[in-house]
Amino acid sequence: MEEFQEKIYQAVKKIPAGNVLTYKEVAQKAGYPRAWRAVGNILNKNRVGEKLRPSYYEILLARQFKNKIFDCLTRCDYKNPLIPCHRVIKSNGKIGGYNRGTKKKEILLKKEIIGSLKRFKRNFYTRNTLRVAKELLGKFIIRRWRGKLLIGKIVETEVYIGPQDKASHAYLGKKTPRNLAEYLIGGHIYIYLVYGMYWQLNISTSQAGKPECVLIRALEPVSPLKYRGKLAANGPGKLCQWLKLDKSFYGEDVVKSKKIWLAGGKEKIKKSNIIASKRIGIDYAGEYWANKKWRFYIKNNPFVSQFKPKVEKYFSKK
Repeated sequence: MEEFQEKIYQAVKKIPAGNVLTYKEVAQKAGYPRAWRAVGNILNKNRVGEKLRPSYYEILLARQFKNKIFDCLTRCDYKNPLIPCHRVIKSNGKIGGYNRGTKKKEILLKKEIIGSLKRFKRNFYTRNTLRVAKELLGKFIIRRWRGKLLIGKIVETEVYIGPQDKASHAYLGKKTPRNLAEYLIGGHIYIYLVYGMYWQLNISTSQAGKPECVLIRALEPVSPLKYRGKLAANGPGKLCQWLKLDKSFYGEDVVKSKKIWLAGGKEKIKKSNIIASKRIGIDYAGEYWANKKWRFYIKNNPFVSQFKPKVEKYFSKK
């Protein structure tokens, strides 16, 4: 039992700042995939109302702070906690019972997430549009709303390159009040309504005057924790609803905005984990443009819109 506990503690210690693992994921890391129900009990100081011996975390803290016992349940807000149990959540996205004061733990986790991310500068968006679309995978959209931060990881994108692309709103250099934001220098929001009810979030790319953009098709919710594991943003319309976006964001500069921005951390998606496929819903553009593989998404990510593992196997062989 002690060996099992030690492996659980070590698995939790290795969780990077700003990241979270579920009970099942911790158990898998520890080499005991079927024992995930015990993870919460091990991290919990109290089990069935009976106080156990001092936790591994408390013992280490006692040594570090001259035998002053600190309770991990209420004092887990150190910059580098020895056992960062606030990074372990249940499958429903909630922090486990071992952490009293859930709000404090969520605040700590948010600080870690934000601290590990850096906002993109203009030169990130002014590069080749196809490259930008691929490199946006695994990066984050951060939306400040009513004093809270909504954070989602980008897992699916689509590219539109006017004026030659028949699927682009700027085909043949067309300019209208609706698509002017598409002509702005990279890093501006081009948002529009489809079917009279769904907003679509695009980020302009390349230089000013070139109507190129990347459509953000799906996000994996990161914060608030209650959305973890839920399909709240697995589609272009759904992600705009989740991020509380509307026409007021038209032309917003994500390089300078205080309401919404894009940022990246240390995580990089390997080329082997990026799948390229045909764009969705553009048959009107003709066979040539409809067959362009300008839709990119993270392999085996369940938050991708129209997630189909069998289709992924097909494209991954191409």
